[in-house]
Amino acid sequence: MGNNNICTTIFYGYGLGRFGKLGVLAGCGLTLVIYTAQLFASHWYFRDRSTGHFALLGLKEDQKNGR
Repeated sequence: MGNNNICTTIFYGYGLGRFGKLGVLAGCGLTLVIYTAQLFASHWYFRDRSTGHFALLGLKEDQKNGR
Protein backbone atom coordinates (compact mmCIF):
# COMPACT_ATOMS: atom_id res chain seq x y z
CA MET A 1 0.00 0.00 0.00
CA GLY A 2 2.79 2.39 0.81
CA ASN A 3 4.44 1.95 -2.59
CA ASN A 4 1.18 2.70 -4.38
CA ASN A 5 0.54 5.88 -2.43
CA ILE A 6 4.09 7.15 -2.75
CA CYS A 7 4.55 6.36 -6.44
CA THR A 8 1.17 7.61 -7.64
CA THR A 9 1.83 10.87 -5.82
CA ILE A 10 5.20 11.20 -7.53
CA PHE A 11 4.25 10.10 -11.04
CA TYR A 12 0.59 10.98 -11.67
CA GLY A 13 -0.76 14.37 -12.62
CA TYR A 14 -2.52 15.03 -9.32
CA GLY A 15 0.89 14.80 -7.64
CA LEU A 16 4.23 15.81 -9.08
CA GLY A 17 3.49 14.52 -12.60
CA ARG A 18 6.93 12.98 -13.13
CA PHE A 19 5.82 10.04 -15.33
CA GLY A 20 8.15 9.74 -18.34
CA LYS A 21 10.39 12.55 -17.08
CA LEU A 22 12.85 10.50 -15.02
CA GLY A 23 15.63 8.52 -16.62
CA VAL A 24 16.42 4.89 -15.80
CA LEU A 25 19.20 5.74 -13.36
CA ALA A 26 17.08 8.33 -11.56
CA GLY A 27 14.18 5.85 -11.41
CA CYS A 28 16.43 3.18 -9.88
CA GLY A 29 17.78 5.69 -7.38
CA LEU A 30 14.27 6.78 -6.44
CA THR A 31 13.30 3.13 -5.99
CA LEU A 32 16.18 2.59 -3.57
CA VAL A 33 15.30 5.74 -1.62
CA ILE A 34 11.64 4.71 -1.28
CA TYR A 35 12.56 1.14 -0.31
CA THR A 36 15.07 2.31 2.31
CA ALA A 37 12.60 4.80 3.77
CA GLN A 38 9.97 2.06 4.03
CA LEU A 39 12.44 -0.25 5.77
CA PHE A 40 13.16 2.36 8.44
CA ALA A 41 9.47 3.26 8.80
CA SER A 42 8.53 -0.41 9.13
CA HIS A 43 11.19 -1.01 11.77
CA TRP A 44 9.97 2.02 13.72
CA TYR A 45 6.30 1.00 13.41
CA PHE A 46 6.77 -2.61 14.51
CA ARG A 47 9.06 -1.73 17.40
CA ASP A 48 6.04 -1.48 19.72
CA ARG A 49 3.38 -3.35 17.72
CA SER A 50 2.88 -6.98 16.77
CA THR A 51 0.57 -6.49 13.78
CA GLY A 52 0.12 -3.99 10.97
CA HIS A 53 -2.58 -1.37 10.74
CA PHE A 54 -4.50 -3.12 7.93
CA ALA A 55 -4.57 -6.36 9.93
CA LEU A 56 -5.98 -4.38 12.85
CA LEU A 57 -8.82 -3.14 10.64
CA GLY A 58 -9.70 -6.74 9.86
CA LEU A 59 -9.57 -7.71 13.54
CA LYS A 60 -11.90 -4.86 14.46
CA GLU A 61 -14.34 -5.93 11.74
CA ASP A 62 -14.22 -9.53 12.99
CA GLN A 63 -14.88 -8.38 16.56
CA LYS A 64 -17.78 -6.25 15.39
CA ASN A 65 -19.30 -9.27 13.59
CA GLY A 66 -18.78 -11.56 16.60
CA ARG A 67 -16.05 -13.75 15.10
